[in-house]
This record gives sequence, C-alpha cells and structure tokens, in this order.
Amino acid sequence: MTEDTSRQKAVDSPGTVSNQDTCARLLDMIPAYSIGAADPEECAFVKAHLAECPDAAAELVSYAALRNVLQVSAPIVEPPAALEARLLAAAAATREKLKPAKLTPPRGRRWQPASLALAAAALVLLIGNIYWLVQITALQQQVQRASAGIDQQNAVLQMVASGNAIPIALANGAPASPDRPAATMLCDPDGVVGLLDVQHFPVLPMDKAYQVWLVEAGQYLSVRQFRVRDDGTATLTIQAAQTLRHFDSVWITAEGAAGSTTPTTPPVVSGAIHY
Repeated sequence: MTEDTSRQKAVDSPGTVSNQDTCARLLDMIPAYSIGAADPEECAFVKAHLAECPDAAAELVSYAALRNVLQVSAPIVEPPAALEARLLAAAAATREKLKPAKLTPPRGRRWQPASLALAAAALVLLIGNIYWLVQITALQQQVQRASAGIDQQNAVLQMVASGNAIPIALANGAPASPDRPAATMLCDPDGVVGLLDVQHFPVLPMDKAYQVWLVEAGQYLSVRQFRVRDDGTATLTIQAAQTLRHFDSVWITAEGAAGSTTPTTPPVVSGAIHY
C-alpha cells in the first residue's frame, strides 16, 4: 500500500475529520472570522487549517475586500453639539499658554486700540492655524499607517489563497512545556509578506518591545516591533524588501522600546525558513 493511499484511508476512517469536513467548517467560520467576531477557538481552527483549503482562503479574501469597502462607506454624521465648545476651550487654553509678554511701545509713541485689536486677532488666527495643522498632520499619519496595515493584510490573504503558503515553526531551546514561548509564521518563500502568530510570550515592561529579524548569512534585517497582549499572544504581519527565500531564518528578540540595529539579546524564538 502506498503512502498516499494509507494517508487517505486514515483521513476517511471513522473517528477522524476528513479534509472535506474541515473545509466545510472553515467556510462556515469565514464570515465571523473576517470581521473579528469569531471566538478564540474558532480563530485557532481557521489559522491551523486555512492553508489546507484554497476555497476557504479565497472566500476570506472576498470578505476582506467587502470589509474594507464597509469601513469607508459609513454615512457622514453631524458632530456632537458639545464638540464646538470643547474645541474652543482647548484653543483658549492653548492661547493662554502661548500668550506673549506685554509689549512696551517705543518712547514717544502709543499703541492705538485698533492696532492692538488687529494684532490680537492675527495672533489668535495664527495659533488656531498651528493647532489645526498639527491635528491634520497627526490624522494623515494615522490614515497612512492604517492604509499600510490593510495593504499588508490583503497581501497575506492573497498569499494564503494562492495555496503556496507554508508554516514555519519558531521555537526556543527551553525544555518542552505547555507555556513555552512559541510562534508560527505562515509565508510563501517566493513572496515578501508573512503572518506571525505568537503564543506564551512574556509580557514586557513599557521600556521593552519584541523585535522581528530576518537573518541572512549572519546579517540581521529588522522588519518590525510589537507587543503582546496580557495573555502573551499576538498576531501580526511582516514585510521584507526581498523575497523570504532570500533569508536563512527568522528571529524574535526582546529589545528596547526604541528598537535596535542588531539583536542585543538571545532569540526568544527562532526558526529556519525552509522551502
């Protein structure tokens, strides 16, 4: 009996779940999973089996596209009535902080009331313009970060839907135990994006953060930093400048919150990028 035949019999034998049943369950979970409404057990099931079911992966891509459309299709609503008062109060407080020292006119010359009023109005207008410029710049940066995140998520979904994704296990040298730090990276070696699922990582103090590295011949490329939730888990995307096939392995280390140019601590987990 060939190995493929033995595997097929094992899959279809009583007491096991066939690949067809697994994919059917995945298809039922995709709508809730795509909008973040699935429970932890369902999320774990989708992550574990999505690469086995191209139809489910393609369905997830469709739902992701619909989700992105819905995010920008909300109708414009009137702001709360109290918003104007709060903004005016904030502008007044800022104006008080920036109020210049009292000006003394040159000897022999007096400020006219009209000139004082005009100067005050110009100052208020300048402060208001600076305030709103800062707010708009911050909003633009937030939009750019959100857009980049959506682009990476869509690239990961397309990678999974292609059927070329492989899981790469990241582990450490500690003795095996249920709470040992571990991670899995789902990626296409011929692509540039990957999906990292992190489990059982220690929660770091605020002056520390985890940093992801791609390693090639002893050279380390930092791809991003992240923090874990209170339960030690995190799910994140990474993107490299070259195809992942170009690199030998992936590391995750604990570094300072500002990041590092090279790893300064041993890897919490690491794994070879095999293909």
